[in-house]
Amino acid sequence: MVAGALQRLIAAVPLDPDDLPGYAGSMFDALMDDPAVFRLSMWRQLERPEATAAEVDSYAEKEAVLTDRGLGRTGSLSPRTYLAIVLSVAQTWHLASPALQPSLPPAPSCAAPSWRWCAA
Repeated sequence: MVAGALQRLIAAVPLDPDDLPGYAGSMFDALMDDPAVFRLSMWRQLERPEATAAEVDSYAEKEAVLTDRGLGRTGSLSPRTYLAIVLSVAQTWHLASPALQPSLPPAPSCAAPSWRWCAA
């Protein structure tokens, strides 16, 4: 169940190496659309199981794409670190204190179901 939900999320939000902020926004939207997937992934992290072969392959593919785009060549951050940061940004509001969350508009009040429209 957990692995299937995470695989659907990975398939639904393809990495765009030329638009990492957009990728983070799309991942955020996907997590807002289906918060159960985020809760399942957090529960899985608490259990600390080993990474599945599918996860390892998925991240390796993304890391290779970022490497091909030249990330990590001129700075101190590796492509893996870029990916970790971008994914963390996508999850920020889900992990924020409830005291901060009121500043995030609820999805129905947004003009469109996209982080681009709700970011203001």
